[in-house]
Amino acid sequence: RQCSFGEWPRQCRTGHYANDSRRLALSLDLTEAAGGIITTQLGLPDAPAITLRVAGDAPIDDFRAEIALSSDGAPRLTGQVATLKPSETGTRTISAELRAISRLCSCPRIGPFSDPMWRFRA
Repeated sequence: RQCSFGEWPRQCRTGHYANDSRRLALSLDLTEAAGGIITTQLGLPDAPAITLRVAGDAPIDDFRAEIALSSDGAPRLTGQVATLKPSETGTRTISAELRAISRLCSCPRIGPFSDPMWRFRA
């Protein structure tokens, strides 16, 4: 577990992979006050306070990480990223399903979206 505080965003993260069980445990918690480095560099409108959480704990062949991003306490991006058991050809599948509110994404560095809600699936 590693945490840092100060003028940089507050972050706590843990990660562990066990070869014998093929289990992956991942936890990331990042919080930044309004006007912080991340939102300022991304050019987000009003440089809001943000919180990002990523967490998952499962065997790598069926791993899912839940993702949640909020700004000023309102949800902006939610979803999950998963890895699935390799197919007969040995190819591992990584999938993502993310849902977002466009206010987060209507910034100069990312580009505008006309729909207030969008969904990404891969």
